[in-house]
Amino acid sequence: MTQRVDPMVSKFIKEIVKEGTTDVDTVQKLLKSRISLELKDFPPDALDRAFNPNKDDIRNHIHCTIRAIELSKFDQENLQKKVEVEVSIATRKQYFRPFIKTESDGSEVCEQFSQKLVWIHQEEWQQKLCLKYGNTISLIDATYKTTKYDLALFFVCVRTNVGYCVVAEFVIQDKTTQQILEALGILRGWNAEWNPPFFLCDYSEAEISALEQAFPGVTVYICDFHREQAWVRWVRAHKNGLTKEEGETLLDLLRDCAWAEGG
Repeated sequence: MTQRVDPMVSKFIKEIVKEGTTDVDTVQKLLKSRISLELKDFPPDALDRAFNPNKDDIRNHIHCTIRAIELSKFDQENLQKKVEVEVSIATRKQYFRPFIKTESDGSEVCEQFSQKLVWIHQEEWQQKLCLKYGNTISLIDATYKTTKYDLALFFVCVRTNVGYCVVAEFVIQDKTTQQILEALGILRGWNAEWNPPFFLCDYSEAEISALEQAFPGVTVYICDFHREQAWVRWVRAHKNGLTKEEGETLLDLLRDCAWAEGG
């Protein structure tokens, strides 16, 4: 029960994660199937942690594998070369800083990094739209699990005369206030006249804090969609102990508060 996870099992977990499966329960089921097939002549004891890792072990291995994939040195080098080639394009602004590994904790793939990855991009036409429409209200939105990398992709948007438009994009390694603020600071350096009095974002303390620091005096609003989504998830969570009827009643009251006119 106290044994470390066997290297063969670690290898199986990596293969499963690289195939696109990151749910702990699913990985555990696939892992048991592979181990049973591989060791069918000498099945391990059910309490042997080396071949029957618990969910915490599996979760740690999944996390470490994802980190290794997302910080692939090969892909970073390719992106670095691409950015260097495109620097000569006068109508495009890009900033890229790769991660740098500073120390290892001795484990197989888990590492600590002092320099975080960041990539920022803006075209000339995006800059024009940002300055033309972004000084009334701007928006920021993060997307996840849209690529093979477990990195946050942020879009900065404005509302134009024909709808919403993305006016800048950036990718950061960790969704922290410090990294979001750094990216916004670089964008502000490219767009000196961009200073919206209002900003719209998800309910993210990291985003809100970064916006308030990057744009002193700005008023940050949480978008209706994410507010509603958070409420629905909360009332429907079994741990909160609400019946279906109680949940609907609470949602109606919350919506009434949200749409009430100010006195």
